[in-house]
Amino acid sequence: MLRQPGPSAIGGAVRAGLWLCALCLAACAPRATREAATQPAEIGAEWSVPSERASWTLDESASELRVLVYRSGALARLGHNHVLRARELEARAWEGPDGTLVGAGMDLRIPVAQFLVDDPVDRAAAGPEFAAPVSDEARSGTLANLLRVEVLDAAAFPDLRVRATVVSVSGTAAVASARVTIRAVTREIELPLTLNREAGGLVASANVALRQSDFDLVPFSVGGGAIAVADEVQVQFKLRLTPN
Repeated sequence: MLRQPGPSAIGGAVRAGLWLCALCLAACAPRATREAATQPAEIGAEWSVPSERASWTLDESASELRVLVYRSGALARLGHNHVLRARELEARAWEGPDGTLVGAGMDLRIPVAQFLVDDPVDRAAAGPEFAAPVSDEARSGTLANLLRVEVLDAAAFPDLRVRATVVSVSGTAAVASARVTIRAVTREIELPLTLNREAGGLVASANVALRQSDFDLVPFSVGGGAIAVADEVQVQFKLRLTPN
């Protein structure tokens, strides 16, 4: 007979899956490549803004990126859904040729040590599925687990990286070709976006799915899967870019 896991096992099961915050973005067929277990060269490299292109920087105060993590399994009710918010984002972007959005590019860094886990305001905004409170102790434990060597390995891989180029635009709907690097895996994806020009800037937003398995990682579970982290998470972002 399967014993019901204690609270520490339940929290650990959900925490271990939180690596997935990785921003990023998309539900298309992936092409993932496993690289050496060191910081990929492209993460530390800079993208140069093409000459004669207008450029933008991120207005962090008006931007947000959140990941919604869901429980699963026969005993999922004993766990919690989680909200992970990225902070201290850095981004540079530039227009396409002749000031168009087709051909526009962006280079985004997400420092993993700055994730905010299960903030009460974030949980309230995420909806009724996230209404249950999470203690400060559990929040701290979740972040510590997220950053350890077996998960995001923040010491070796301090940033998640997204590099994207807009390939098509129809009204406010757009598609970007994005290269996403999480830890030692790089995945090329198509990213559906909404782009809105506003006075003094550009806003890029999306609500897309990401699967852990696309990055060669196995969703954590206990009790033969009775309590588990769902493979798929939801990534929601709104990035406001202002001209330099």
